[in-house]
Amino acid sequence: FKWNVFNVCYTTVGRDQWKNPPAEYRQLLRELCEFSHARGLEVMAFINPYYLWREHIHISRDEDIDALVRTCSISLSAGSRKVMLCLDDFASPKLPYQLIHEDDRQRFGDLASANIYLINTLYKRLRARYPNVELFVVLPYYWLPRDYYREAGEKYLKRVGTALHPAITIVWTGPVVRSLVITEEDIHRYTQLIGRKPFLWDNTLYARHTPPSYLFDEFVTQYPRNMHELTAKGVHYNAGGSEIYKVGLITAADRLWNPEAYDPERSLRQALAIIGGPRCVDELLAFRNAYYELYDSWMHVFESLAQLKKHLPSIKTSPLDEQDINSLERLLDGLQRAFDAVQRRCDNAQLVEELRQRCKRFTSSRKVIAESRKRMSASQGQVQRIIIHATMEGNERDVLRNIGCYRGAGGARIEISHDAYEGTQSAKLTATEWYPLHGRDWINVGLMIGNTDGYSGINALQVPAFTKCSFSLWIKGNVTKATISAVGWKGKCGRVDRHALPIRVRRPDGTWTQLNTKQEIQLTNKWHKVEGYFTTLLDTRRVALRIGIVGYRDRGAQLGTIWVDDVRIWYYQLDE
Repeated sequence: FKWNVFNVCYTTVGRDQWKNPPAEYRQLLRELCEFSHARGLEVMAFINPYYLWREHIHISRDEDIDALVRTCSISLSAGSRKVMLCLDDFASPKLPYQLIHEDDRQRFGDLASANIYLINTLYKRLRARYPNVELFVVLPYYWLPRDYYREAGEKYLKRVGTALHPAITIVWTGPVVRSLVITEEDIHRYTQLIGRKPFLWDNTLYARHTPPSYLFDEFVTQYPRNMHELTAKGVHYNAGGSEIYKVGLITAADRLWNPEAYDPERSLRQALAIIGGPRCVDELLAFRNAYYELYDSWMHVFESLAQLKKHLPSIKTSPLDEQDINSLERLLDGLQRAFDAVQRRCDNAQLVEELRQRCKRFTSSRKVIAESRKRMSASQGQVQRIIIHATMEGNERDVLRNIGCYRGAGGARIEISHDAYEGTQSAKLTATEWYPLHGRDWINVGLMIGNTDGYSGINALQVPAFTKCSFSLWIKGNVTKATISAVGWKGKCGRVDRHALPIRVRRPDGTWTQLNTKQEIQLTNKWHKVEGYFTTLLDTRRVALRIGIVGYRDRGAQLGTIWVDDVRIWYYQLDE
């Protein structure tokens, strides 16, 4: 397989150390440049002067510009020609991005003006010392802006793209941050915004799971046939420098160098044979399947389990019931068996150790799970606590105080209806208008149970942390399906504090769906009951239940109405 540039991510510099990187980082760059250049390869260091917040760059200060030039010069002085200035993710705490320092606001007025000055000044100074330097830049809006920040994002990109030196390459991740499908139209739209061909930073090696993860997934990202003509200089894949990620990089390279002959399954098996040895390909795939069965269903819970041990004595609720504990223990046993099989047959000791750490990520929680079972057994019983019982009865103002309308994309309205399951009133959500997303009709709207618009959670429902919350509701619709999800908020409960919560619903046959961050339910024009539960995390403070109409028109999504009535959300507190 063939790669020709290695990057050193800005996280390698360390948090708040971009001004004066440690000696270990400087030595790493020198050694990597020496190793790579001897083999005809290049190195590109990534520098983010926004990372993190304590040393967030003041663009108006000459000493900060000087520090950025010095740090970008470390790899260039070792013979590298490429460097990437990363302005992603930390420009400001929330969208639309803006200047956060008063001295920068006084001098530049807005973020676009400040970034134009920063980038052009950096390029001019680097080129004076290194005439062949190639500067790549990740702008704060490195995807196609949409929703409430679309206007501000597009205005920023047009201004910056027009003003930057034409030799500077602008980096783009596709229409979204992890773009599994990139169309010719997507590329044209971003190209028009920035006034030049973009360089693709492909995040899709770890795009198929929530939270994002990579473990031997097939590379199936879709590019337009003529992408090499539409984009600049190549493709960057964001991946760790591990044996596990080498598998993904091999399959991506296989796809790039011979797209016509690329077979995802064959390519993956070949990559596993190269990295793990030909005797354990099936065992590695079995481990992947066992790992993702746990990860995709329970990772949100495990993230809190890892922190739970010290808090367990003070928690009066439980995130797990007997059924959950039994299911988890069965899955953990299966993962351990799959790892043991890999260990017996894999030739790559480093790969085995990396998989051991992946396995330990879950198995280390066995003691906490056992302690949860013990505490449940020792309790004197459970007391039901009602979070909300929304009957939808009463005057319209009081009813609407407990619900909200989420407008992620497209038009929607919330109204009171006299078509009710019980009593005389229900709430109804009507999706009224498609949202044009990359040449396709898209809708993403929802009825929120809890006083929220789905973005701010300041007035959403209060809940205890790390608790299993049950819910029931009655629903019908003139659309064929709806989604149901739970949204949590931590900290100050603002937009940036949102997180998806793991949720499960009971199927019509009485079995339960797999735990996930969103569930799909089928609708008819007759009322039927939906039951389920979600689990709050250790830092969750407020929640809301979202019943939505979501999807692409060409994949079956419809505009129309869903009616919701008699919503109950509750949890059980241990009576000790």
